Amino acid sequence: MDAFSALRTLGGLLTVLGLLAGGLWVARRFNLSLPAGNGPSQRRLEVVERLGLDPRRSVILLRCDDREHLVLLGPEGPLLIDGKVRAAPPRHPGFDSPPPPRPFALRGTFAGLVERARHASSKATQGAASE
Repeated sequence: MDAFSALRTLGGLLTVLGLLAGGLWVARRFNLSLPAGNGPSQRRLEVVERLGLDPRRSVILLRCDDREHLVLLGPEGPLLIDGKVRAAPPRHPGFDSPPPPRPFALRGTFAGLVERARHASSKATQGAASE
């Protein structure tokens, strides 16, 4: 392995590590997290919201069953600020549950559908020919 190949390999490694460090910085800076699953959560405990106060402390709102707890997390340990926070009403009622399926029914028979489609296409053809 000559010096040029070693420098090229080292440069590639540093580029990849720099991209990973930049992505980590952006995720922490803008408080990004992975999206939740596609369905309603089956867990009893969830983090509703997190607010960073400074680089070492943050306040989180935890929901357990139908109660919410406000907790301060810091280097000195967790501190319960308020354990009687009322759960906020949902902003979009029914947002977590999918809409009920609409009944699907065809009117008439398949032959009737074909006849209506044929009639509509013949009207379109006659309209184009008259122009």
